[in-house]
Amino acid sequence: MAFEQFNEALAGTSASRGLRFKLEKRDDQSEATTVKPLATELLGLGSPVLVTATSVTSMTVNNMNYVADSPAKVPVVCGSCTNMNLNNPDAAPTPATDAPGYQDLDNWLRRTTITASRHAETMFRDMFSRGSEGDGDLDGDGTVNVSIIAGDDRVAYTGELRSAQHPPNPDIVDYELLGVNPNTDPNTIDFAGLVAGAFDRVNADDPSKPKGPPDFIVNWVLPTLAVGVAKAYKQAGYTVPMLNSSSFRRAAILQTLGTMAEGQEGVSNLCWTADASGDNFAKAFAEETGADPAGYDSSVYDSMVVALLGTVKAALALDDPSKVTGPDVNVTLDQINDPAGTVVRTGTEEFKRAIEAIAAGKAINYEGASGPCDFDSVGNVKGDIAVYKVQNGKFVELRTYACTKDDACPLATK
Repeated sequence: MAFEQFNEALAGTSASRGLRFKLEKRDDQSEATTVKPLATELLGLGSPVLVTATSVTSMTVNNMNYVADSPAKVPVVCGSCTNMNLNNPDAAPTPATDAPGYQDLDNWLRRTTITASRHAETMFRDMFSRGSEGDGDLDGDGTVNVSIIAGDDRVAYTGELRSAQHPPNPDIVDYELLGVNPNTDPNTIDFAGLVAGAFDRVNADDPSKPKGPPDFIVNWVLPTLAVGVAKAYKQAGYTVPMLNSSSFRRAAILQTLGTMAEGQEGVSNLCWTADASGDNFAKAFAEETGADPAGYDSSVYDSMVVALLGTVKAALALDDPSKVTGPDVNVTLDQINDPAGTVVRTGTEEFKRAIEAIAAGKAINYEGASGPCDFDSVGNVKGDIAVYKVQNGKFVELRTYACTKDDACPLATK
């Protein structure tokens, strides 16, 4: 949708100097082994920027910027990369990562969504504010028991969750991790047994510790497994709150679960901003798909927009715009959010204004559908976080934490 709108904007103004984009799409299946030859193919076609979807594929593609035999160096813009250690020069490489593309010391990788660690921090903060004493002890037994269902790789999701735990009274909180291999075929998993593990009296982390009934279950698995966990929970008739990650907030999951999704809660990035940028995007998205935006729809949209804006800015500065290169675009991606620039928002008419401003040598400040999309020195952005609940077959945002303007993420007041 973003690509179509942008090409319409280019066609609608002489300031574009006839510049048009051709979109080359490839399905990387979210697999590191699949994405590398596809990226090599696209680089061979002269792509000056690559837009990606997941942390592992983005890291793999970005690693190509750090090897001597790469066809070309190009910036990578990701719309749903949530791994907390991407763009972290101090992050220790693991067997699952290639250090250069992971740490990105030369700043080729940018992402338009916030990290899962910010989601996790907000989830636990919201969790620990509940109960009569505001400490998370829902059943009043003096202990907050939290059962976390997450990937057992101990690399990404589990680490993010454990780093996020900041209860007001840590002395009364007990955790356990019910691990599941994220690469397992969902058809082979005993989801009923997995969820039932939250209600037994054996602490999965330390069987020697006593374990009381859970106050919360955290469903922090990938979308391929999230449906099975939620279905088992609903079919067993459990009523203990189960809080889901942002991976759960997808239209496809609602369609698959149907009424079994009712009442499910979780945290996610704000699905679209409460301003003209978000409104324009949400309206166009609903008209094109017949559904409201969910999950990372707005941040994926923004990843394409910033890639195109950066390319236009670099290309129109050249005598021959078709000669634009990846290194050119890598510079201009940091120039499309000038605080003193003309504010441009989402949609064809706004993109036309952006192109005309760029052609006239004026600074722009893109305010996206997911948030301001202001890249920091390593290519990360800030974004607001929503606590959602499935009500009448839709994701309804109950509370918003204002993390964009305040790192303390205060609860937003309406």
